[in-house]
Amino acid sequence: MKRFLNIIWIVIILVATALWVAMIWPWHIAVSLLIFRVLFLLVMSAIPKLNYFLDAIHKGTKAPEHTIALTFDDGPSIYTETVLDVLKSYDMKATFFCIGKHIEAHSEIFKRILAEGHEVGNHTYSHSYWLGFFGKKRLRREVEMCDLVAKEYSDVSLKYYRPPFGITNPMLRKALKLTNHQCICWSKRSYDTISKNQDDVLRRLTSNLQTGDILLMHDTLEHTPATLKRLLDHLEKKGLKSVTISQLLNA
Repeated sequence: MKRFLNIIWIVIILVATALWVAMIWPWHIAVSLLIFRVLFLLVMSAIPKLNYFLDAIHKGTKAPEHTIALTFDDGPSIYTETVLDVLKSYDMKATFFCIGKHIEAHSEIFKRILAEGHEVGNHTYSHSYWLGFFGKKRLRREVEMCDLVAKEYSDVSLKYYRPPFGITNPMLRKALKLTNHQCICWSKRSYDTISKNQDDVLRRLTSNLQTGDILLMHDTLEHTPATLKRLLDHLEKKGLKSVTISQLLNA
């Protein structure tokens, strides 16, 4: 799909340029096409499910029957322990994509995540709002710094990476090739950072929920534990079990 789209774009740009040079088309049409191309790439970078810039995993295609994977981004935080309490009460496992500087700030909570049988992944060191504009070297440093912090506090090696904000681009592909991380995205996104309405969040996560789905939540929000409890009640009623990403992928 990506190769086909790139070929189409190249043909369009070449034809537009040729027509402009031949003075058949006004220059602003060719420029407009180039601007549209840039906008197209920006949209592709914000929709990781399309796998336009890199191959990410969005669902466990070979997952054990009746299993899904709950994942939490941006922690550890002051709310993570309550999230862990809820998971423990339901005997469910999850994967926490942690920010390096938050591991430093909440190292004991980070250790507890691992001690209770959950999995941890890399969510960069700083989670900078400007991450999408970083070059390959700086992105690599962000990923490796998070790895180093995790290693320092738990001696664990992080093999999975989740892109902050879901932003992917060629620089990230090159950086992850060097760090040897597998990119993990999601099939169900809660948008819990935007909406505090539990009904809305639950609807997004449970609509047509199937074996192999990867759910995205955040353990940095005050309302997450209550929403999580309702979600786990739903999973139990449907006969579904939350497992770690490695268990979902049989890795």
